[in-house]
Amino acid sequence: VAIGLSLRHGAEILPVWSERLPGPRFRVVIEPPLPLLREGGSEEELLAANLPLLDRALEAWIRPRLDQWYGLFRLRGVG
Repeated sequence: VAIGLSLRHGAEILPVWSERLPGPRFRVVIEPPLPLLREGGSEEELLAANLPLLDRALEAWIRPRLDQWYGLFRLRGVG
C-alpha cells in the first residue's frame, strides 16, 4: 500500500522506527527516503520492482530485534 501511494502521489517513503533500549527508553531512528524506482514501467511493474527494496529495509530493522517484534504474532493470532 505504501509503495502504491508513493508512486501515485509522488510522496517519499521515509523510514522511521523506534528501538527499545534498556529500561523505559527508546531510540527513534529516521533514515533517508527509500530510493524508489518511479519510471520505466506500469504501476504494477513498478510495485513489483520496488517491493524488494521495502522488504530489505523492513528485514534490516526487524531481524536483529526479533524479540521486540514477537508480540505482533500474538496480536494476529499466529503463534
